[in-house]
Amino acid sequence: MPININLLPDIKPKDEQKKSLIRKLNIVFILVAVLSLLIGGGVFFVTQTTASNLEEIKSEVNAQEQIIAQEVEIEKMLFGLKSHASAIDQILRERKEYSVFLTKFGQYVPQSITISDLTIDSSGEVTLNGEAPSYEKLAGFMLILSGEESTEEDSNSEETLGDPFFSNISLRSVSRREESAIVRFTISMTAEKEAFDE
Repeated sequence: MPININLLPDIKPKDEQKKSLIRKLNIVFILVAVLSLLIGGGVFFVTQTTASNLEEIKSEVNAQEQIIAQEVEIEKMLFGLKSHASAIDQILRERKEYSVFLTKFGQYVPQSITISDLTIDSSGEVTLNGEAPSYEKLAGFMLILSGEESTEEDSNSEETLGDPFFSNISLRSVSRREESAIVRFTISMTAEKEAFDE
């Protein structure tokens, strides 16, 4: 029997190999395309989710910034109110009660002395203008202000005025009317802090 010897390679198996290779490549291409779609879809989903989350985070940050800005304004306002309150408290503690001063000062003025003008500045400097029936009554009034003598009314009662509320007492001017013998005077002195306290 004759043997059929074919020195040419068999073409059919190569076609089948090509077809098999093309099928495999198609499957790989389809798998790569599906995988690319899955990766692209995942990236798109992650990007959209991140963008959505980023917008939410931005809106939350903006809301928190507004709250913080409001709280900063409230803190500034509270600080201002506290400083105003402390300033008002300081003013109230340092204010002078002039009605108390006038009541206490009235206890030092004898009935024979007439005060026509009384000036008190913010530092407690007092200037008095008035009239006395004589030099002796004026001298007695100055001694009463210094605490060295009591008033005419006190000499008849058991109560005394206590420590004087005045210091640096000086007679600034004195004059006498010839026709009536009334002595006009100007006295300056410093009212101590206690003169304004109840």
